[in-house]
Amino acid sequence: MDSIVQLPLSLIDEDPNQPRTEFNEESLRELAETIKERGVKTPISVRLHPEISGRYIINHGARRFRASRMAGKETIPACVDDDYTEEDQLVENLQREDLSALEIAEFMARLRKKGRKKTEIAKAIGKSPSYVTHHLLLLELPEPLEQAFRGGRCSDVTGINDLNRLFRVYPEQVRAWLADETQEINRTSINVLKGFLDTLPPASFDQVAAVAHTDARVLAPKESSYLKRPTLLVEIEGQRARMLLNRRPGTEDRAWFQSESGQLFEAPLSSVRLIALYSLADGNE
Repeated sequence: MDSIVQLPLSLIDEDPNQPRTEFNEESLRELAETIKERGVKTPISVRLHPEISGRYIINHGARRFRASRMAGKETIPACVDDDYTEEDQLVENLQREDLSALEIAEFMARLRKKGRKKTEIAKAIGKSPSYVTHHLLLLELPEPLEQAFRGGRCSDVTGINDLNRLFRVYPEQVRAWLADETQEINRTSINVLKGFLDTLPPASFDQVAAVAHTDARVLAPKESSYLKRPTLLVEIEGQRARMLLNRRPGTEDRAWFQSESGQLFEAPLSSVRLIALYSLADGNE
């Protein structure tokens, strides 16, 4: 193992291509306070700068580097390691669970632009090829799904990709579903939505929407793409009911409903016929 040396912070540069792109300022301040009291206990890893003699680039340890500067330190313990690859940076952060899914995706995309194959990236970081594929797909999300993912409404990579597949077939309906900010976005709710939309050919949505309640504003493809309070009107054993999209069912093949009389009940999706997707008028429940 390379020896540990005390390097001046002024001679160290951050790697512009590092995987981490976001730093929590509050977390950095807390780390800086710890460093003021106890110093840096774990050395950072650096390599010689390829273009500027006498300078170094951080392999990993950017948080400790930034916090040390905030703490007013002049030096930091470091290990010089020139046998360090971009994939090593990603592995280091994955092991620490320091990166968001989008940061992982953006770093993988940079490796792809440099000619790395998905299988090569997967092997280098100890993940499956599907892990690489699913993360890269995050960079191709349509705007409403990207907003939901970046905004933290959904953090499940598999779930958001499942929703993206639905969006490609039912864009207006998925937009309407996402417009309700109280709607939970997880695999269960996405599977429930899929169960209904898969029974509805996109081309027939005009006919289905036409039978919505008179106290509702019907979503038609040529009207607004957004519904404030999207609701599914269904029929179960000859009775109409509203599907409660934000209430978690006992299993993924069931859902909760509210009858026209106000009674709440759970029923299997196989017994449900979709009638309409609409938006409740303000003040109507």
